[in-house]
Amino acid sequence: MNKKAKELGEWYLKLYKNNNGFTFDGYSGDWSHPSMGSNLDSYKINPPKPVKKVIDLSILIGSDIDMEFGDSIAVNDLGFNVIDNLIEDNNPRGLYISKRELRGFEQCRIRQNKWMSWQGGGCPLPEGFIVVLEFNDKTTLNVDNYISLDWSRSKNNCIRAFKVIGPEEGWKYEWEKEEDNNE
Repeated sequence: MNKKAKELGEWYLKLYKNNNGFTFDGYSGDWSHPSMGSNLDSYKINPPKPVKKVIDLSILIGSDIDMEFGDSIAVNDLGFNVIDNLIEDNNPRGLYISKRELRGFEQCRIRQNKWMSWQGGGCPLPEGFIVVLEFNDKTTLNVDNYISLDWSRSKNNCIRAFKVIGPEEGWKYEWEKEEDNNE
């Protein structure tokens, strides 16, 4: 195999692995793929898209934290039509089982934008959320490092409630598909 063919093959392999397209002399598009006669220095492979981390809902199994359950065929605008507690996930059918309904749902998430009282103990939430905390003195605080805070209620001004706003940047629920940014 000649040197140019090998170089071109390696370029296409890198393009395939990154799965995020390329630019040609500053212009993006699929209209001008390199060939044997192309100067590969004019083609720049875009960096790979960041892969979102998956929020581990198994931490919430058996907890009293309100969850929203739904299926891909939406019953209301949000698609989440049942508020309940999670008792099982990752079962063979890939469904989330609610406590009172005792049936499986395709989608499950922590109830969002709803204050939930906290009675103490370790942090009740998995990593990956934007959270607002309320303290005994009624002050509130948006935090991203909530996992490392003292949730024990052993101090004078301790956490008395929390509200989950939604997934943090770079995080997603297991059932969410990766966004396609190749436009």
